Amino acid sequence: MAPLGGCAQVPDIRMEESGVGVSSDSHPVHPVRSRRPSLVGFALALQFLTTAPELLRRQASAEEVGQSMVYFPLVGALVGVTLAALDALLGVMFGEPVRSALVVVAMLLLTRGLHLDGLMDTCDGLFGGWSPERRLEIMRDSRVGSFGVLAAAADLLLRLSALSSLPGGLRLPALVVTATLGRWALVYATWAFPYARLAGLGAAFKRHVGGGRTLAASLLALGVCLAALAPTLPQAALAAPALALSAWLAAWAFGRYVLTRVPGQTGDTYGATNEVVEVLTLLLLSARAWGVA
Repeated sequence: MAPLGGCAQVPDIRMEESGVGVSSDSHPVHPVRSRRPSLVGFALALQFLTTAPELLRRQASAEEVGQSMVYFPLVGALVGVTLAALDALLGVMFGEPVRSALVVVAMLLLTRGLHLDGLMDTCDGLFGGWSPERRLEIMRDSRVGSFGVLAAAADLLLRLSALSSLPGGLRLPALVVTATLGRWALVYATWAFPYARLAGLGAAFKRHVGGGRTLAASLLALGVCLAALAPTLPQAALAAPALALSAWLAAWAFGRYVLTRVPGQTGDTYGATNEVVEVLTLLLLSARAWGVA
């Protein structure tokens, strides 16, 4: 994915036969195997999806990269909890429109605009090219076109409007559920659809995610949604599976559409999938049918 406005940066990922090196310019990579792969997987997920400081300063195996996807929903939940805490703090000083705008800005800063950047590149490629090859080439281009700008504007406007329209009792759980299901959608899309390129970080995720890890991520995401909604929503036992089902339908439908335009998914379309699911989830939670004040 191209950096958003030249500012968003993803960890420097180097593909090697023995593994995948994860480093930044300031830290060397050392080929050391971890004895605690679960912690390594979580560290990789946190490092890749947020602006958290670099937690792994050594070479990670491709297996560990795949394992990290199990923790994507958990990292999403942590992002949501952080935004919810900020929202509660801002509520002491500001009204809902300003709070919502600041929370959206915080979300972009916390995630480096990674997924929004993917949405922009995806829309430029899918709608701006006349052949699959040209569409993939456009996605690689770091420049942003008119389709990308329009997609980002629509994303932010819908996100801001939905967040401002949320019933007061649903604001905090909605932030957690939305971020959780968005990151779960990354796991599902990686597992369910072919990858367009032979190399790259997305290819490593694709090779090692597996059905078992996708199931584990799904159960984790559903558990987080239930726990987040239960204190506020009496019908949480029905609402959480319903929201998870809508997230799956959105991720599936978008993934199928992508395959009509290019031969497979890319890192950009993964990011776009996250944005589609997050915005849809926020819109559904802002509906008046929940009966929450």
